[in-house]
Amino acid sequence: MLCQQDYLQHFQTLDTVLTQQQALWQPRAFYQSQADWQQQQPQLFTALLALSDQHVEQLSQNNAQRLQWFSHYLPDSCQQLACFEPPSLSVTSTDISPFKTVAIPGRKLAQILAFSQALPDSSNNLIEWCAGKGHLGRTISNLSQQTVHCLELDRQLCDSGQQLAHKHQADLHFHHHDVLQALPTQLQGPQYDHIGLHACGQLHIQLLTTACQQQAQHITLSPCCYHKIAAEIYHPLSPAAANSALQLSRQDLQLAQEETVTGGQRIHNLRYQEQLWRLAFDELQQALSGQHSYRPLPSISKKIFSGNFHDFCQWAAQQCQLSLPQALDAPHYLAKGEQRLQQVRRLDLLRQLFKRPLEYWLALDRVLFLYQQGYQAQLLQFCPSATSPRNLLISAKRQTAQ
Repeated sequence: MLCQQDYLQHFQTLDTVLTQQQALWQPRAFYQSQADWQQQQPQLFTALLALSDQHVEQLSQNNAQRLQWFSHYLPDSCQQLACFEPPSLSVTSTDISPFKTVAIPGRKLAQILAFSQALPDSSNNLIEWCAGKGHLGRTISNLSQQTVHCLELDRQLCDSGQQLAHKHQADLHFHHHDVLQALPTQLQGPQYDHIGLHACGQLHIQLLTTACQQQAQHITLSPCCYHKIAAEIYHPLSPAAANSALQLSRQDLQLAQEETVTGGQRIHNLRYQEQLWRLAFDELQQALSGQHSYRPLPSISKKIFSGNFHDFCQWAAQQCQLSLPQALDAPHYLAKGEQRLQQVRRLDLLRQLFKRPLEYWLALDRVLFLYQQGYQAQLLQFCPSATSPRNLLISAKRQTAQ
């Protein structure tokens, strides 16, 4: 079991390489086709562009293979990036009636059951943050007979969750509450343990700070969406991270969760279509405007990418205040977009090399913060990445005064 000093040493090693190699992982090939590292690392640049589609897919899906491939070009950095891998939680089968989990999607259920096994042996009542319909709290209540209080901002989700709790005879109590505000008076105090499964950025930071202020005995958290913070620049939680030279923007933080394994082939195909069309239109808008830089477009319903390219171009042109030519040579721009996308997929492998280490950096910042607040904390992988790419879990227990 790692101690505070172990976590600090791993954090400092990751901090060193992330700081020294910012020029490799901060540029985003989708928006910036030319980066300084391409001239500084010409062999690496050439080798990436020469990769086959199959090899690109393999490296994008497997962190170990990615590290091994890049170690030929960045040996010192790869050695530092591989310095830390949180231990995996041993998950056993759980005896729970299928009737009580019928409302929970399969992959979500697997995440919940794995998370539940990471909870400490405690008789305290629980507070679940950002509970949604209370699938996590309901499952825990059925497994351990604990009382769970669910905090949720969406009134409809509260009502639906309370109905499910009643149907499945779970001791669940919903509170229509904005978790960025002070806890309800009746839920304050050290007699409650706090839990959160895939709680987003500012919300899970609030969970940590509030639970520490309440001197909760146990905190169990799986962080998610680190970029969803209130400020433009990330404010570190621990002294170690505060002393870092890294200045992480929201865009930088997005790297920590760009990986996704959820969704079927249709979702992956739709995502590919969206990237292709956005790049193809960018080639068109550069030709029309004479401006040779990427021009971002706002988000739009994915439904448009199931239609035709011409309709997408009409919408995009309106966003850029451009007029489309009478005869749009769609095949020409789609071919140029495809060429750019193939290059983006290869160059992004370098950025992906730093993805998991950045996520570890952020998670370790939270672990070290908890130690500073008087907790003994662990960082674990609570489920396989195929079940959820966001599989890190922080488990903390308040240390008693000697």
